[in-house]
Amino acid sequence: MTNSEELVIRLEKEESEEIKMCEVIDSYARERELQGIKQGMMKEKIVLLIKLLKQKLGHVSKELVMQIEVSPEDKLDQLTIKIFNVEDEEDVLEILS
Repeated sequence: MTNSEELVIRLEKEESEEIKMCEVIDSYARERELQGIKQGMMKEKIVLLIKLLKQKLGHVSKELVMQIEVSPEDKLDQLTIKIFNVEDEEDVLEILS
């Protein structure tokens, strides 16, 4: 093998590694973007639920707001579905527990 052939092989290998690195970086960036979108959607869900509960109950305590903010998404989904059955904060806490 000549020096020029070795050089071409080395350059092709380096180029391939650069492409792989760029793909990894792009994939990571997309993943971070999706995480940001999910977090934003979760925040919007929480804000909407609190607004609906304020409308339904007239007042929502800080403690309940904090409980809603730390609740997992599946519990928030259950609360969303059952919100018409809520009569007081205890009902909300029961759904979230």
